[in-house]
Amino acid sequence: MRVLATVSSIAEYLPDDIASFLQVPEHREIRIDIEVALRRDVVSGLREGLAPLAVCWDAADLEGLQTRPYRNDHLSIIAGPSHPIASKKRCSFEETLDHDHVGLPAPTAVHTMLARAAAIIGKPISYRAVVSTFDASLHCVRANLGIAVDPREVAEPLASTYGLKVLPLTDPWAQRSFAICFYDEKRLSPAAKALAAHLQALAPKRVRAARSEPT
Repeated sequence: MRVLATVSSIAEYLPDDIASFLQVPEHREIRIDIEVALRRDVVSGLREGLAPLAVCWDAADLEGLQTRPYRNDHLSIIAGPSHPIASKKRCSFEETLDHDHVGLPAPTAVHTMLARAAAIIGKPISYRAVVSTFDASLHCVRANLGIAVDPREVAEPLASTYGLKVLPLTDPWAQRSFAICFYDEKRLSPAAKALAAHLQALAPKRVRAARSEPT
C-alpha cells in the first residue's frame, strides 16, 4: 500500500505511527511505502489515483475528498539563546518581522502560511537563508543566521542539544491540524481502512469526537 504524505507529517509523527500499525500481529503481511511530497503534489497524486491514502495539512484544497482527523502541531519561533527575541516565552508572528528569518522553499505549506500572514500584516519577511528541511533550518539558527518558524514538535527534541529556544507563536493559524484523505472509504482495501482507522485513533480526543464529513 502506498501512502502520500507532506514533509511536516513525515518529520513529526507519521513514521512512528505507521510503525506501530505494522507491529500489530494481524498487520505483519502488510507493506506500506511512504512517498513524501509537497502538499499540492500529495493532493493531486491522491486525485490521480497514485495512492489510496494521503496525509496532509487539513487547510489544503481537499474538495471532493473524504477526510478523517489526524494529529495537530504548533508552529513556533526557533531562536538562538543570544537573539533579542529569545527572552520571550511566546510571541506573535508580527513581532518577528523586524528580524532576519531562515525559511523553507516557496512551494511548502509553511512558506505559504507565513507569506499570507505577512501580507495581511503589511510587512515583508526578510529571509537570510532558505533551506529545504526543518533540520537544516535548525542548523542555520544555531549558526546565528536568523530565526526560523518550525513545528514545535520537530524543534523541541533537538532544541536542548543545539542550545536553542522554542517560542510558541500566539497567532491562531499557528495551530495546525492534519487530515487522513481518500476518495471513498467504501472503496478502500481492508489494509487501507485499517491504517486510516489506526491513524484517526491518534487524533486529539476532542477532534476525533467530531463528526467527519467529506470535504
